[in-house]
Amino acid sequence: MWFIYYIELPLGILMIYTLAYRAIVSERILKTKSRLFSPSSDKVSVIILGNGNIDQIQGLLYSLSKQSHEHIETIMIGHGVSDAVKGSYRNLKQKGWINDLHFLDENISSEACLNYALNFCTGEYVLTLDHHTRSVDAEAIKIMLDHLRADDSLGAIAGQIDFEANTFEKHLYRLANRTADISIYVRSYLGIWAGNPSSLVLYRKVLLHRVGGWDVHTASYGAIGLKLSKIGYHVTFDPRVRSQSKGFIPIRSQSFLRAFDKYIGMLLPKSDFSFKMMIQVVLEIFAQYFFDLLWLIFVIGLIISSSAILPFLIGMIYLFYVLYLAVIWSLYSLIVAKDRESMVTLLYLPIFALSYGVVSRLKRLVSYFVATLYRIVDLIKSNMIVFKTDH
Repeated sequence: MWFIYYIELPLGILMIYTLAYRAIVSERILKTKSRLFSPSSDKVSVIILGNGNIDQIQGLLYSLSKQSHEHIETIMIGHGVSDAVKGSYRNLKQKGWINDLHFLDENISSEACLNYALNFCTGEYVLTLDHHTRSVDAEAIKIMLDHLRADDSLGAIAGQIDFEANTFEKHLYRLANRTADISIYVRSYLGIWAGNPSSLVLYRKVLLHRVGGWDVHTASYGAIGLKLSKIGYHVTFDPRVRSQSKGFIPIRSQSFLRAFDKYIGMLLPKSDFSFKMMIQVVLEIFAQYFFDLLWLIFVIGLIISSSAILPFLIGMIYLFYVLYLAVIWSLYSLIVAKDRESMVTLLYLPIFALSYGVVSRLKRLVSYFVATLYRIVDLIKSNMIVFKTDH
């Protein structure tokens, strides 16, 4: 039971303390600082990647018009839409709902679309929204700006994406999504790089230009969090900043493989190598991957050494894990995110504990192994090419 006593319990205590402390203290500090600010006149450029759902886009544009921060411009990128949809988007532009409108082919990646839209942004800050977003809370942009104005070392701030959980699969995905948000929230407070923000993120535009925008065809919008960290800025997360999404994208093993391959690539020495960034990546790998490996060692050791009472031990560990997740999830939802409505999703926690605690960990371990193997093969091939060239 060493994994429970020395890994899960200490991590659980750390997460509970951090959640409670940050929810109470950090929010109070931010409110105190925000009272000293005069109303911001900084323009925010909102990039929207549209995929053809006119009703959804209209709802999103309406929510943006109701923002408490009034200085907003909208840049719409019609991403692989039909001629009929193009006509509808043009109509919205004529009515003044869209400030700038462009159309790109569906074969162009989302990262390339964002880089293209960045050329037309005239605001000091850039907010990214994807085609799943149907609305943004009225105070979202103001809260994000308060964070960026209060902390000069903050390069970007991400918010929480909510969606309708009206099916069994969506309830499980909400649990997975919220569990990932909790991890990001805690790690960002502890100073460990918090991951790759994608949608509902407010950036300082000058920093986006400085890092060269988003890398095309890489995991999670080009690991933009790492690129910002490399030049001395960090990314934080505030669950009070919310958007509502119509759909959801199930997490697949390929995304784990691509993300881990990105981490391995970041550790390799390059001309722009940064020791500080390397330390942050190592911490991220340790926090997210090393514990999965320890878990596998623990499970194998449990099967070998405790076969006689294995069913009892599995039941006790499963019960502990369900209670552990229930406490963490409830604390985050009630105190941090202040989202009482989502508590009904806890009814699905016993099933989620199996899928997330066992199946997802095994999928991640396989992905780590495959990604590392690919990277080793690439290094061997590149070294062989160099060897043949030299001889």
